[in-house]
Amino acid sequence: MKKTNKTRIGGQAVIEGVMMRGKSSAATAIRGESGDILIRSEYIKTSEAAKKIKKIPLLRGVYNFVLSMKYGIGTLNKSAAVIGGDEEPTKFEKWLSKALKRDVSDIIMVVALVIGLILAVALFVVLPQFVMELFKFNISITGASRGFLVFLNGFIKNFITGIIRITIFLLYLVLISGMNDIKRVFAYHGAEHKVINCFEYDLPLTVENAKRMTVKHERCGTTFIFLVMLVSVLFFSFFGFDDNVFLRVATRIVLLPVVAGIAYEVLIFSAKHDNLFFRILRAPGMAIQKLTTREPSDDMLEVSLTAFKTVLAMDNDGSFPVSDFDNTVYLYSFVRDGVREGMKDFPSDESDWIMCHVLKKGRASLPMTKYVYLSDFLKMKRLVEIRKTGMPLQRVFGYADFYGYEIEVNADVLVPRPETELLVDEIKKYVEKLIVRRNNGEISERIKILDLCTGSGAIAIALGGIFKDRVEITASDISRKALETAIKNARKNGVSVEFVLSDMFKDISGGYDIIVCNPPYIRTADIDSLEREVRDFDPREALDGGPDGLDFYMRISEGYAKFLKEDGVLFLEAGQGQTESVASLFKDRDVKIVDDYNGIKRMLFIK
Repeated sequence: MKKTNKTRIGGQAVIEGVMMRGKSSAATAIRGESGDILIRSEYIKTSEAAKKIKKIPLLRGVYNFVLSMKYGIGTLNKSAAVIGGDEEPTKFEKWLSKALKRDVSDIIMVVALVIGLILAVALFVVLPQFVMELFKFNISITGASRGFLVFLNGFIKNFITGIIRITIFLLYLVLISGMNDIKRVFAYHGAEHKVINCFEYDLPLTVENAKRMTVKHERCGTTFIFLVMLVSVLFFSFFGFDDNVFLRVATRIVLLPVVAGIAYEVLIFSAKHDNLFFRILRAPGMAIQKLTTREPSDDMLEVSLTAFKTVLAMDNDGSFPVSDFDNTVYLYSFVRDGVREGMKDFPSDESDWIMCHVLKKGRASLPMTKYVYLSDFLKMKRLVEIRKTGMPLQRVFGYADFYGYEIEVNADVLVPRPETELLVDEIKKYVEKLIVRRNNGEISERIKILDLCTGSGAIAIALGGIFKDRVEITASDISRKALETAIKNARKNGVSVEFVLSDMFKDISGGYDIIVCNPPYIRTADIDSLEREVRDFDPREALDGGPDGLDFYMRISEGYAKFLKEDGVLFLEAGQGQTESVASLFKDRDVKIVDDYNGIKRMLFIK
């Protein structure tokens, strides 16, 4: 398989995360203590002078090296601060920040950069020169000229010094690679490489695809450092070997930028070519990556993918918002996949409804969403966890959409079912005909409707909203708490309904053109075997229809005639398989049975 999708995006491992840097942006993703992925991203502004430097060979290598050091150490400090927790600045830190008019973290970053450079120079430049002082030898060849002997001795001593430097470097890597914290950093380093390789092989950026990739990469910083050392061995071998060790150290420090610049050009050039020569040139650096990388876990790959995808999005869309660890901005696709994974055991559309609820968007507009803030993603995750307890989605949200009206639902009322909207449709048709008939007869009185067992008030509110002042609606329920919810729903939707606390017809008075009821109809013995969404969350008294599920229909059949006008209609909803039994209670009446949306006989219209 050949890489076909080249990119200049590179990165580095940080504490519990990965930093990726692209053409015009950078993003650091870390796994926070809560387990959530936190992102810090920014657009990189490049001055005109810097753009010119980046076009000049050698100078661009030095520039990129210094910039990478500065940005890398800064990113490490920021990630460490998040993982380690924010500490209150000391009095000295506050004083220093005020005196220098800079943030404490910026000062720490500069100090860390300086200390890092000093330690690197001391370890890999100064120490090899002093170790070399232990070797007191000169090569003498009979017949050789003095000038040649001076050059040969200098070449060999410089070469040996370079070998010492490389040896110290390898020992350093071996020693730190045994530390547990460093092992995790190296695993994130492997995750960084795997994701970049995945992109360059033009594979979909998923955890599964990234897992298949190698932890090595041609443009790795480890390879660059080794190239710097290799170039320095060759470069300084042709310099004289001055007996003054301090002069040798000073020369190496002064010429270090030149060496770094040459190494950078070699690295970039070799990364563009894949032939035997360059593979041999890259081989030592690639081999050393065995020390600086580890196989990452899936959650580490997810962090690395998040950083990479964020940089891609920002490089391609300059309007993508920046974020900080405490105000993270995610790609919509990341949030969508996370919610869907959490909801994998539920109907596929429910994850969309959770996102719609939190983002306050219609479902059709979800695919056009570019990003989601961490605060919203956390809300979605909380809703997912509640849904996983079995609570119906409407109860999770605290409301249900019924006939275009937002109906609050809680532990005191049933969630209105979509099938019941068909009952409202049929009543609507009848009322429209009744209005026409009465207008032709020049009768102006309002149509009176009684909604028994109103529960949340959904049916009464829908009809009241449709016909407004053309109807007079009374809604009753035996539950005081249910009525309180229904009253609140009517007010919220701006619908006028008279609510009555009544056990069926007990406290009802007057005659009605329409009586509608969706009563409890579950057989008592069947309640415990219902789906948990119903069994564990719906109020039992709103479900229990007695031993055969017909208790309330019997009471309605015995009392409705006293409250229904002579030409009035009784509309009932029944459970699956109950319509014939319910119809038999109204033998002397004209009974019409209508199927619901699923072809189940559900509605009864009784004149």
